[in-house]
Amino acid sequence: MNRLGIIGIALIVVAVVGFTVTASLAGPGLGTGWGWMGWMHGDVDDCCGPGGYASPSAAPIPGAPEVVIGATEFSFEPSTVEVPTGKPVNLTLVNDGSTVHNLTIPALGVSVVAGPGQRATVGFVAPAPGTYQIVCTIPGHAEAGMTGTLVVGS
Repeated sequence: MNRLGIIGIALIVVAVVGFTVTASLAGPGLGTGWGWMGWMHGDVDDCCGPGGYASPSAAPIPGAPEVVIGATEFSFEPSTVEVPTGKPVNLTLVNDGSTVHNLTIPALGVSVVAGPGQRATVGFVAPAPGTYQIVCTIPGHAEAGMTGTLVVGS
């Protein structure tokens, strides 16, 4: 075998070993939950264990009224939600879709994630009256129409 052939084989070996090491360091879900474009279709248990996806926002607030929002490909139902100012509220995302969805209110730092066929709840208190954008931040979902509006009243 000539020198160029040996270098080619060496590069292939390095690439395979590099991918294997990267996949093992990435943890559960690589190949089902994560892909080269970010969050992809995956099994809920591959990501965060039995029960669902982790949410960076607050846990549900005991005794607070619940507002239920459905998610499918690619919309929220209802797309406009009204909540009172300064009162605790639980937002429950019910994912009736076939892929992971989240409900994020960027201006309020509220986010909740649910896998296909799951529901997840986040508690929050809306700080000021106004209109706030709701989006699914999974890549491509908002662009496909998965947006809504939160109206905070008095």
